[in-house]
Amino acid sequence: MFDYKKFENDIVQQMIITFNKLIAENEDLYIFSLDCTRAMDSIGVMANTIHNLEEQAEADSEDYWYYKYCEGEWELFDTFEAVSKDMRKYL
Repeated sequence: MFDYKKFENDIVQQMIITFNKLIAENEDLYIFSLDCTRAMDSIGVMANTIHNLEEQAEADSEDYWYYKYCEGEWELFDTFEAVSKDMRKYL
């Protein structure tokens, strides 16, 4: 049986650890998102900085909102290896 409570706690703990690490390394972090693969075999976070956003598009550009909110264009990510391993075991 899959332990959903442990799964939830592990994700929250990893998110806190990763968020604190990213904030310490990037003063201009503006977005942070939980990301799970469609196959449900990997989970982690994605994030972006204002610096990276400004390199991608000007604020008045037609593409600005795309780069601002499209996770595929963000520069920071971290896979929760231990949690992902547990997910793959259950699958």
